[in-house]
Amino acid sequence: MAKFTYGGHHSLFLDFNSLLSRWRPITFEETLSFVKKVKARDHDLYLSLFAILCQSDRTTHEVYEELVLIFQNHDDLLEEITRFRPPVMERRIGRRCSLCWLLFPPLVIALSFFITCEKPLSCLLQNTA
Repeated sequence: MAKFTYGGHHSLFLDFNSLLSRWRPITFEETLSFVKKVKARDHDLYLSLFAILCQSDRTTHEVYEELVLIFQNHDDLLEEITRFRPPVMERRIGRRCSLCWLLFPPLVIALSFFITCEKPLSCLLQNTA
């Protein structure tokens, strides 16, 4: 079926499969680890991250660009934040949305647990048990 979609161009099919295989879903643990790393490094950077993610008057692209700017002097964090970018960002450019829930859902959830619970994973496990 995919070969039919690509009009018999096998190389396009392979390129597309290669692109898809590089993307994998982000786990809650990865997200929580990123948030902890940001908070441990610089509390003001952590507050900036949370403030940017909770802005609802910006497009996905605008929020991502702001995040790139705040992490520009932190190469490792900048590299990690690219994992949270939606795989197909171009389709959302120009659309306004509540970015807390559409742009980086795992990151926002981890931030919420990290803020409300001293031990977020144990808090999560207690609430689901």
